Amino acid sequence: WIALDDVQKDSGCLEYTVGSHKWRPLQHRMNGEEKAPSTDTDISDFHSSDESSYQEGMSYAAQLAGVPGDQIVIDKVPVKEGHAILHHQDIYHGSAPNRRSQHRRALVAHYLRGDISFR
Repeated sequence: WIALDDVQKDSGCLEYTVGSHKWRPLQHRMNGEEKAPSTDTDISDFHSSDESSYQEGMSYAAQLAGVPGDQIVIDKVPVKEGHAILHHQDIYHGSAPNRRSQHRRALVAHYLRGDISFR
């Protein structure tokens, strides 16, 4: 994730749930998709633009992982223009809406093993 503009806390910087990459992987689905097989746990609306929905998804994932609610730490990460952030594929993350009049642009790249598909 490479910031093309300065990204502050009020302009929708990335937010990470600390330690969530160690939690049990969960099956995600996009709005309107069929429910995941019953053997998987799904978090609907995780990729929604609604600020509360991705935070609710992170809280739900923590609950399923046995992490008490008072131990959930969400870290907001402001980034300067031209700086980059790399993170583990399984860490729960999201961003709030940009509440500033300036742009919040970024260049994003996903690196995956050859046997993995990304939609």
